[in-house]
Amino acid sequence: LNISGSSSLNKGIFANHGVFSNHGLININDAQNTAINTSNTLTFDNYGEIKIEYNGLYGVLNTGNSNFINHPCAQIYSSDKIVNWANFTNNGLLIVETSEASNIGVNNGIVYSLDGGTVSVASGNIPLTNRNRHAWLGCKNKIWADGKNWAFGTVPMFLPPNHKEEAVIPNVSMTTGNSPEVSNLVPSIAGVTMLENSHLTITNSGRLECIFDTPPEGFFKMDPNTNLVIAFSGELRAHEIKLDGEILNGGKIQITQIINGGGNLQNKGNFQNFGTIKGGTAGNNGSFVTNFGTMINEGIIDIPVALYGGLNNLGQFNNNNIIKIITEKT
Repeated sequence: LNISGSSSLNKGIFANHGVFSNHGLININDAQNTAINTSNTLTFDNYGEIKIEYNGLYGVLNTGNSNFINHPCAQIYSSDKIVNWANFTNNGLLIVETSEASNIGVNNGIVYSLDGGTVSVASGNIPLTNRNRHAWLGCKNKIWADGKNWAFGTVPMFLPPNHKEEAVIPNVSMTTGNSPEVSNLVPSIAGVTMLENSHLTITNSGRLECIFDTPPEGFFKMDPNTNLVIAFSGELRAHEIKLDGEILNGGKIQITQIINGGGNLQNKGNFQNFGTIKGGTAGNNGSFVTNFGTMINEGIIDIPVALYGGLNNLGQFNNNNIIKIITEKT
């Protein structure tokens, strides 16, 4: 459905009562006032794709007691503001690219707020403001390396100078249910953020590496109530690793180093290590492992120390196997 405006077109779609459902593609541009206006609509359901560009005032104006729902894997792009005075739920992908302020109700999916504007969310995931932060959707399967599972349709990667991309992993239990799995060597990235209640698995022979070039790259960060599993022969490599939630390592966690700053692993969650945690040194900097939560070591923790580095416990630490702290500088 293509709706192209003129001086006589005030609104692209006016949904006044009733039910409106989109399973295809809707393009709306150059409406003088509003691209989509709902008023006391029972439901406006988007299961497909809606593209809104160059309209007068509003991309979407949701009013009355209307229920506007963007369903899992559905997409809405708007270069005009979205104003919600009723019930607006995003379970899919919503991209708003305008300098003006927008607002929605519940965000279980992914919202991008670009071009300097803001999108206020009553509850749910906080909007992302940078295209280099690629969000996981899981629309096809659980395979990290499949671009159809990511916002913008491409797998995030670290390829300077133009592609220094991060991965953002949300909770998908309310949307597709497909949490990501790294099952082979995937493209290196600038960093990973796991949002609250999300889950990530690095399977056998899977490897995920976060590359440091300039700060704050090279990080792996978990919000509270997240879950990370690294299977036997799986590997996570990063310069700065901040863990929370539940962590089970049966493979290898490598703390990478740079000359001007030592790498570190910080745990605030419940961390069980059955594999290997390996540090490194660069210049005068060694690795730091700091525990604020609970760590149980049934494997090997190997921390080379230069002039700086070591193990710092401020929580509960139970060692049932091997900890090696070796000074590499006199």
